[in-house]
Amino acid sequence: MRLIRSATRGGGPTVGPGALRTSAALLGAFGALLVAAPASAHAADVPVASDYRCAVTGISPPVPGLTVRAVAAGTQLELVNHTGRPIEVLGYGGEPYLTVGPDGVFQNANSPATYLNETVSGGAKPPASATPFAVPAWQKLSATPAVLWHDHRAHWMLPTPPPAVSANPGALHQIST
Repeated sequence: MRLIRSATRGGGPTVGPGALRTSAALLGAFGALLVAAPASAHAADVPVASDYRCAVTGISPPVPGLTVRAVAAGTQLELVNHTGRPIEVLGYGGEPYLTVGPDGVFQNANSPATYLNETVSGGAKPPASATPFAVPAWQKLSATPAVLWHDHRAHWMLPTPPPAVSANPGALHQIST
């Protein structure tokens, strides 16, 4: 995944996240438009304009029927799965977080990401039962095979700029991959 900070507010190229694992897992996925609206938890807190941009650079290897994209200034991801098989999005500790498949969208209540992703700024502290090693507790979010979620791997979370930006604020910087 790549996060780029542009040299001027609202300007600069768009470069973005990748790092996907398919088959049983998908990490940091971004999707394309869908006829039906995707399930959306936490869609109301979109950030103000930012110097940071992220976008999809691809899915590797390509998976026919799987589309992904960054939305809401890169603070949300949209995944649409028309592959006919479940795709799993991993949480921050590598645990199952979301499953998107023919039966719809399911969220693991025992994934810390379920709680951390509630808002752009980081959400609620996960309960003690939510650990990367807990047995998944799946909750159905939608019957549609599409989902929007905050993913803090796709946007800059700290109130202060990254060190490279502080050192040279007028230049274009790759913040993360």
